[in-house]
Amino acid sequence: MLPRGIALLGIVVLLGGMVLPVTHAQPESMIVIAQGTDITSLDPAFSKVRNDDNVYLELFDTLVARDNQMRYVPLLAESWKIISPNLWQFKLRKGIKFSDNEPFTADAVKFSIERVFDPALNAPGFLKGFVTFDHVQIVDPYTVNIATKTPATLMLPWLTYVYVMAPQYYKQLTPTQAGLRAVGIGAYTLKEWVHDDHLTITANPSYWGGRPRIQTITFRPIPEAGTRVAELLSGGADVVVNVPPDQMDRINRSSLASVKTIEGGRDVFIGIRNDRPQFKDTRVRQAMNFAVDVNTILKNVVGAGNRMATLVNAYANPEVKPYPYDPEKAKALLAEAGWKLENGGLTKDGQPFSVTLDTPNGRYIRDKEIAEAVGSYLQRVGIQVKVNPLAWPVYAKKMFEDVTPADMYLLGLGSSFDGQSEIQYVSKTYAYNPTFYNDPTFEKLYEELNATVDPKKRTDLLYKLQQIAHDDPPIIYLYKQVDFYGVNKRLSWEPRRDELIVLKTATLK
Repeated sequence: MLPRGIALLGIVVLLGGMVLPVTHAQPESMIVIAQGTDITSLDPAFSKVRNDDNVYLELFDTLVARDNQMRYVPLLAESWKIISPNLWQFKLRKGIKFSDNEPFTADAVKFSIERVFDPALNAPGFLKGFVTFDHVQIVDPYTVNIATKTPATLMLPWLTYVYVMAPQYYKQLTPTQAGLRAVGIGAYTLKEWVHDDHLTITANPSYWGGRPRIQTITFRPIPEAGTRVAELLSGGADVVVNVPPDQMDRINRSSLASVKTIEGGRDVFIGIRNDRPQFKDTRVRQAMNFAVDVNTILKNVVGAGNRMATLVNAYANPEVKPYPYDPEKAKALLAEAGWKLENGGLTKDGQPFSVTLDTPNGRYIRDKEIAEAVGSYLQRVGIQVKVNPLAWPVYAKKMFEDVTPADMYLLGLGSSFDGQSEIQYVSKTYAYNPTFYNDPTFEKLYEELNATVDPKKRTDLLYKLQQIAHDDPPIIYLYKQVDFYGVNKRLSWEPRRDELIVLKTATLK
């Protein structure tokens, strides 16, 4: 059985730092992973959700990865150093080939990074929001310098999402073709993808990190949680995500599977369009936070967790406390902001306080039910809410491609566990910020944080930014997601805080 860790060339890096040789045993059979949604594309430049990464990280590799403790470790890069705040150098591993036998060199790194920022590709903004990219310089075939226009304080978090692609292969493809094919450098190769039905990958016998033990992995999109659980208990799936709390005992009582739980870093919240007239007053957004009894929703709908006070996981400000449930305070703030409560509804200048709340259905644990509960609490203080459940592909297109979020929307954003990239979610500098929040003091401090490398000063700035985003809330703060996985007892695999389902080191008992 392989130890847990990140597979490197001929070794496995354990959590405690120990290294052991990879066991090159014959692969074993097949497993099925049931996620709530299908992937959006096989082109990593167009990734939008963590489900995509669970496929990408088996087909492609990155320069840098995070281990189970969320520490940065080398992958395709042997090492790195900071030449200046705007210039990082990476030494690359040698003797590695892509699955089409194209050699891995600095050319592949340069191509993969520059491709993300190619205007002709018009990739979404997610990967463009971490650093102010300038250029990649090839020092020699196995050394690259990555230059940015401003200090690259998020270089390592960014590179965990930049999957290295085979340049000669992808230069021949149109963007549409690239979204349907995959030639990577990972532990698995693509066998087939039938959209909205299944995606199957097979072990790469020449993987540079050691051939994986499991021969075939199939990812199946199953939006309904009950159907996922039924598949697990019938033996049709080996890992299912987002197990509903009321199904946990049923799974644990079975002889086939058990539930594995881990406190994750995903921030689940209700986004607010701060540019809409009814939301421009800070008191209104504060009132909405006071109006929602999040702890009761967690107890009765989600089944676990606590209300969050800030978007930040690492470097959370201990002085920032969650909003308490206080509907009377909410009503008072709304009245101060000029909203009159008449016949159960709020009006101002003759206009009702009526909004739409979009929510995905099946992407997160009980997402539709959570949105409905939030809407119910807001209606108790006079805000008329229409909850609009959408299938994930429709929701994702509206949010990530069309960039036309509703007045409010339920969303869960994953964590990089570094503080800055989490608080950046509500900065106008972020390429994807559907809150349209724009607080001048916040932006000035964020600009200072982005240019600061001193750890103590960075922590101080992060604390101040969290306080501003709490007192002038751009969102309704809900909770940090607790992740529940149903796992077949034959599979040796452990969940991670970042929700990545790493399978290249998994084994079957």
